[in-house]
Order: sequence, then C-alpha cells, then structure tokens
Amino acid sequence: QSIAFPNQGKWSYTVAQRKCHYFEVNTALYVNSSISIKISCDSQEDKDVSVKVGWTLRETPCFEEYLGPEIALPEYLKWYYYCPAIQIGDFGYDRVHYLKTNEIEIKCNQLKTLSPKAKFVTEMINQNSTRTSCSPPDLTCSSSPETTLLTLIGDNSGQQLVWDDTSSSGSQKQLKRSYSSSSESLPTPLSRRRRDLSRMTSMSENEIIVPNDGVYLLVVYIESSDNSKLFNAEVDIEMMGQSGHHLSAIDWPLLPFYGVMCAVYVLFAFGWLFVSFSQWRDLLRIQFWIGGVIFLGMFEKAVFYAEYQSINSTGV
Repeated sequence: QSIAFPNQGKWSYTVAQRKCHYFEVNTALYVNSSISIKISCDSQEDKDVSVKVGWTLRETPCFEEYLGPEIALPEYLKWYYYCPAIQIGDFGYDRVHYLKTNEIEIKCNQLKTLSPKAKFVTEMINQNSTRTSCSPPDLTCSSSPETTLLTLIGDNSGQQLVWDDTSSSGSQKQLKRSYSSSSESLPTPLSRRRRDLSRMTSMSENEIIVPNDGVYLLVVYIESSDNSKLFNAEVDIEMMGQSGHHLSAIDWPLLPFYGVMCAVYVLFAFGWLFVSFSQWRDLLRIQFWIGGVIFLGMFEKAVFYAEYQSINSTGV
C-alpha cells in the first residue's frame, strides 16, 4: 500500500509455472465486511491437472504485525497459513481469532469461486506454536505480491524466522524475526499483477463474512496435486464493506473528511471572491495570494476526494 493513496479493495494476481504459491492480502475491515475469492488455473503440460487450494484469514489487534514488505515473504506466509495461532514477534496480545479451511482439490479447467467450509475460532497465542504441535511442511514456494531486494532494504533484506527457546515465560517457545545477510529466502520474481477485473462478479453466497472490526491477513495457498506438474493460476480477491464500499476501515473515514473539507474551501472561495469584488479598489497584492492559497486547498481536497471515491466505487 502506498503512503499517499488508500488501500485498494480488489486484487488480481497472475503466476506461471509454479508447483506451489502463496497469495497474501492484508487490510483493515469493518464487521460484516465480505471477502470473495475466485481462482482459475491451467497447465502447459496437462489439461487435466488438479491443484489443492486452501486459505487462512487471521485477525490481529495490532496493525504493526502485518506492516512492512517482509510480511509477503513465503516463509512468513507459510507459518501464518499452517499455524495461524502463532505470533511472529511480541505484539502484546494473548488470543488470536482466525478462520482456516481444509484444502480442497479442484480441476484446472474452470473458474472456481471458493466457498468457506470453516468457522472462526479463538485460540491462545503459542498454543500451536511448538515444533511438535504445529510445523509447516518443508516445501519451498513463492508468494504474491512480489517482494524483492528493492523493497526489503537495510537490515530487512535477509529476514528469516527462527525459534527462541529463552522466552520470558520460560516454558513457551516463540517464533521471532531474525536477520542475516543472505538473500536466499527471497521469493522468486513474479509476473506483474494484472488488473483485469472483467472476471470479478458480484458477491454471492460463497463470500466470507468478517465477524469483527479489525486488521486481517488473508493467505491463499495453491499447490499442484502432482508435484511433477507445474500450473498457471489467476487469483481474484475482492473485499467489500456491508454498505458496498471497497475502502478499508482505516481509509473509509477520510472519504467524508475530504468531501467536507472540499465544500468548506468552496465556501471560503465564494466568500473571498465576494469580499474582493466589493473592495476591489483597495486590494493589496498579498490579498491576491490569499485567494490563490484558498484555490490550491480546494484543488488538493477535490483531488483526494476523487481518488478515494474512485477506489471506494471500483476497488482499484
């Protein structure tokens, strides 16, 4: 997400020649927001190839947990997908709310709208974060969105996950972020994301309904049923509020703010023009600059309002 623009509400990913792949989206959502996931795949080797698909939706009370480009690294997504009750780092909460589905097998000859077959559960942090109770398979996959050395700068360029046996509780192991100079853990470069939204349809009974306000991480996992065969996949994800808006819970309050501020500047502009025309013989040069400042403020707020309204309506 860019600092200058709001987070989008639709994501379209395309990957080619993969054995397994993680797709990641994180955003803030209001209660009763809906999530729709659509997948289509094919293979250059076999028209009848099948893939296994699963997904995890995890809520956190701390937005910083999903902040930073390293969240899209395959190693992070693997742990969050297979062991959603873990906490990577110390973020000061002891319970986690998540939904995790069983993996389903689908044929790669049709567009598939994923339907959730699981419910949200609440677990204590670290309950499933020991090596014996929860350990992801040792399978190297790539991930989307793409994370490269250009986005992982400074000490983050070699970030890995390690187990800390000396946590404050003494009995619990904790998964922490560590750093090294190696870049071997970085994902394989991906195809540029397409924004073809023609395949995105309206929400249906297959949507996921968010039960609480919060910051959510969605991880969708696709793996070839036959490890000897590669697949191409297109994944479309749409997140929409109950009222039909696509802005995240963080960005949504700014839409009426920019609209009101634009109207305020318009009133200031008309008021200043009226006063200026009434006293045009006595105007000083600085008073012309005051009018210019009002115009620039009105233009700035109008541009921001238009950008937010566009994303809120279309999702991109």
